[in-house]
Amino acid sequence: MTGGNLNVGGVLGGATNVTGGILAGSGRIGNLVLGAGGILAPGNSVGTLTVSGNAVFETGSTYRVEVDPAGTAADLLAVTGTLTINGGAVQHVGPASGYSGIGRYQIITAAGGISGAGFDNVGTDFAFLNADLEYDSTSVYLTLERNAVPFPAVGVTPNQRSTALAAENTGVDAPL
Repeated sequence: MTGGNLNVGGVLGGATNVTGGILAGSGRIGNLVLGAGGILAPGNSVGTLTVSGNAVFETGSTYRVEVDPAGTAADLLAVTGTLTINGGAVQHVGPASGYSGIGRYQIITAAGGISGAGFDNVGTDFAFLNADLEYDSTSVYLTLERNAVPFPAVGVTPNQRSTALAAENTGVDAPL
């Protein structure tokens, strides 16, 4: 696939090579190679995309991961074979609020193990969260935690900064 958007909702047989397009959905596919410019976005909201076989992430690929800020659920790539990570990026996306300060999410499983140098980077577009990756022999985890940026730092007017300070002082677990 070179360009476009393919949303898998059932079973897609055969190997899938993605360069310059988006592969999404909560179905099952054959072997996967995510090349430069390819984007993988499992789930329809939080969900699982299963690879029946092996999967490879190449430099320049992107894995978009949505998480449930109120729990431990996240998009998941479930690989029945081996996973090779030769680079690429993990990008956290998701709801704009509800994060309780820290969360660890399993985002990839590989029954046959994980090899390669790992992802080149991980990021989030959220001003108050930092993202990090952890690896073990069969899984990749995304950790999100509150960073040191104070709420008032993003306020433009004195009223915005005062309101942000009051919201921040209510604490991490406050519904506000």
